[in-house]
Amino acid sequence: MKLLTDKRAIITGGGSGIGLAIAKKYGEEGARVLITGRTEEKLICACKDSKWIKEYITWDVRDYMNCRSNIEKAAEMLGGPIDILVNNAGVLTANDFEWKYLDLTPDEWDYVMDINCKAVYFMCQNMAKHMLKNGIRGHIVNIASEMGVRPACVTYGISKWGVIGMTKGLGMMLAPRKIVVNGIAPGAVTTEMMRWREGDSCYRESHANKRFGIPEEIADLAVFLGSNKADNIIGEVVLSDGGSSLY
Repeated sequence: MKLLTDKRAIITGGGSGIGLAIAKKYGEEGARVLITGRTEEKLICACKDSKWIKEYITWDVRDYMNCRSNIEKAAEMLGGPIDILVNNAGVLTANDFEWKYLDLTPDEWDYVMDINCKAVYFMCQNMAKHMLKNGIRGHIVNIASEMGVRPACVTYGISKWGVIGMTKGLGMMLAPRKIVVNGIAPGAVTTEMMRWREGDSCYRESHANKRFGIPEEIADLAVFLGSNKADNIIGEVVLSDGGSSLY
């Protein structure tokens, strides 16, 4: 039996990188998958390139007012209530990447926090309402970052601290209502966000294992945390960072 047989899942930011890897792995494990993202072209390509991904919604997660209606639309497209939400959509700006605290602007702060933290909150809130209304024993998996366990002076790290705290709080609050909330905190992964390109070296000096992680490693964790195998794990955020946070 596959771990996610007959489950219905939404993966935000599923057109590329970690989100796409999770969507493919969920499909391989038997789930019916819908991906979301802001760029329709990426979503179309993802659906064409994978036999596991058939449905998508062009959806900016900052569209908080239509979050509930988009969840209901996704449920209709997948043929029933949603069992799993993976909050993967996220952004990293140049100032975040280079730790330029003195150069951050209020607009940049709002952009990063709105996508990385505020949107996660309202996605979780609306998904919880959907699951409770439909009697779903559901799972929510939030993609944080190992930057969320480090001292934070730029918006990305601060936003991921928020996601980790939120995951713990929602895990505690929703577990009695049969909704399991957990998270994953990746380190540097071979994705476009990390300025990694196909053919680049995977060497990473700051990791104990001296390499970048790969999206499929995060996807494997997301499968487990989205499955009934993880029902006794509540409000935890699993580091998958090659030992980076040990330094």
